[in-house]
Amino acid sequence: MRAALFLCLSLCLSGCSFFATEGPRPPPGPTACNFDSRPVVADAIAGVGAGLASAVASIEHGRSGDVIVPLAVSGMFTASSAYGYVQVRRCRAARETRPTWSLADMPAVM
Repeated sequence: MRAALFLCLSLCLSGCSFFATEGPRPPPGPTACNFDSRPVVADAIAGVGAGLASAVASIEHGRSGDVIVPLAVSGMFTASSAYGYVQVRRCRAARETRPTWSLADMPAVM
């Protein structure tokens, strides 16, 4: 029961990179994407922490749930971090080839 609750909370509250990063929009126009790597780093740190928790539980001969749940959480954080890293790299590459619009260049929307 405790492991299921931990897994549910981790899945609901984690994976910043899945939600905080997005790839560049197609041209013409600004890239309008996130080129900040803070969510990627946060997910990587959380993934390493969950992996260490799984390793400690394994070394201490914990129950299978005490090893598997942190390992699954670590995998999810690692996948989120990898996704975010790819999106941030795509955004930075698009930003170099396509400069952002200035305020004068933006179309008027009413």
